[in-house]
Amino acid sequence: MKKMGILILLLAVCLKLSATAQFGERLVWNGDTMEIFSEPLSLNEKLYNQIQKRLPSTSCTALWRGYIGEWSIQNDSLFLESINEFTIDGLKKIDVSDLVKNYQDNNGKVYASWVSDTLRIVDGKCLHYVHMGWESIYENEYEMLVENGVIKNINAVQNAIIIERKPELKVMELLNEFPIEKYPAINSLVVVVNGANLDENNDLESYNVEIMRPDNLPMSDSISITQDLQDLLKRNKLFPVLLIRGKGYSPRCTFFIRRENIEKYRQGIKDW
Repeated sequence: MKKMGILILLLAVCLKLSATAQFGERLVWNGDTMEIFSEPLSLNEKLYNQIQKRLPSTSCTALWRGYIGEWSIQNDSLFLESINEFTIDGLKKIDVSDLVKNYQDNNGKVYASWVSDTLRIVDGKCLHYVHMGWESIYENEYEMLVENGVIKNINAVQNAIIIERKPELKVMELLNEFPIEKYPAINSLVVVVNGANLDENNDLESYNVEIMRPDNLPMSDSISITQDLQDLLKRNKLFPVLLIRGKGYSPRCTFFIRRENIEKYRQGIKDW
């Protein structure tokens, strides 16, 4: 069932031609199937180039390297199990036995002796999708130090969602609680949230807020507005916050506060 889910996801991403997030390599480790957000095969330039010549000419924006490698960890060693192309019917193995024969051990398994790098392994729920490479954040991440195919060290990190994403309409409604009447010269504000700070208990301490407009805002007003914004955002926990590698994170977003909308909202007019 998990394999079918992976194939369906890959198909969906491939059909979306604008996609740039990349599909990971597959890793079987302690009986679980995870993803490698690295390219162990590319560390062997000769083998990588030879395999590239075996790949079909069709391409997918979610799979620029053209293949999905399947790997396993056995007795603290990394092995290459297969190289697969993506087809409409799922993953299809490519015969590369003649290319990897020099790396086979006594049991005929392909020992990845060429891999000396720190591999990023991910597992669990995708907490935050990033439309670029392997930047998405997952519940469980492992930094795996490999030297000549041998696992030397594993640093495990558990990420979490501290504040869930709210529906867009709810965010718009709550933004209209901003006390814009305190600033009669301002008709609108453009505000950027770019990050979050957590306290020692991983509770929200503050958002990182930057006021982009209006221009030439007096310093006294800027400080006061920033504080009002901080109070509003924190009180309502308006934007999602994640705990990533031990630090708070809130995806960058830009929002608008308009006097006209706030006045209509307070008058009970809901068609703004």
